[in-house]
Amino acid sequence: MSILKENRMCPLCNKNRGIHFTTYNYCDVLKCPDCTMIYINLPEKLALIHNVYQEDVLLHYYHNEPKYTIAYYDNLIQGINKYLKKTASILEFGCGSGMLMRRARRFGNKIKGIDYSPYAAKAKELFGLDIDIMDINNCSPIGEKYDCVISHATYEHLFNPVQITQKLQKYLRTGGLLILSGIPNSAHFRIKYLKDFSSNDPLEHINYFDKKTIKALLTNSDIKPVLIKTYGFDIWRYIEYFDKIKNNNIESPTKKMINKTEERMHSLESKDPNKLCRFLSKLYSAPGVSILGKSLEAWGVKE
Repeated sequence: MSILKENRMCPLCNKNRGIHFTTYNYCDVLKCPDCTMIYINLPEKLALIHNVYQEDVLLHYYHNEPKYTIAYYDNLIQGINKYLKKTASILEFGCGSGMLMRRARRFGNKIKGIDYSPYAAKAKELFGLDIDIMDINNCSPIGEKYDCVISHATYEHLFNPVQITQKLQKYLRTGGLLILSGIPNSAHFRIKYLKDFSSNDPLEHINYFDKKTIKALLTNSDIKPVLIKTYGFDIWRYIEYFDKIKNNNIESPTKKMINKTEERMHSLESKDPNKLCRFLSKLYSAPGVSILGKSLEAWGVKE
């Protein structure tokens, strides 16, 4: 039974109140009958509460990103520079722990972040990152324009993704890249056929895109899609399983891990992933079959 009776309007087309797709954690999962967008029926304030992390979780992700994830960031940054044929200036929306910013800085890219969370505020303090700690809705996109705007693992959390995209594209130079990545793929077999949302606990993910809906999101914001792909598998689930085997819960770092925070402060920025990690990262991020790819990555150009 759902805890809410009034259905949220579709966050993509805003034309319909979604129809019931399934129920998870006492909340309706809805599907738009028009654009086919899948989303969670939560009010905005409750959705924000579900995205507040505890201090021990933050410490974990500042210093314990899997090496394959770091390699993925490196591949992404190198791909941006190669596509634009220069060392691009980058704006990251939803920069979180600042890991992508730290890797971009190592490649010589000028990068700025926008994030309202204490998570990002702590990263700014720890690593000396250029982050505006504010809600994007309160930002005025005037002044400097960027070669690339990137948002990784953020769009699944947004209550108003269309409005955010339209604001982000204003930060781009003409011909600049907008890259959205790490977004849960609603065409994945676990969601499409099994209606399994068990990896979304608590309900921090409120939007689920597929290739069709992510393309509509870009084109509605005057962005020309140049690449939309699915990639990866649910590696975090396997990492969590292995972590539990070692009695080291991924959501609750050990005291020993926390005590090493200062010692490891810059280690992930200064070291390169080994060849195996780079190979696994390229394998993980290679375009995949839509029903098997866990995540979406979309590149668009501002015309």
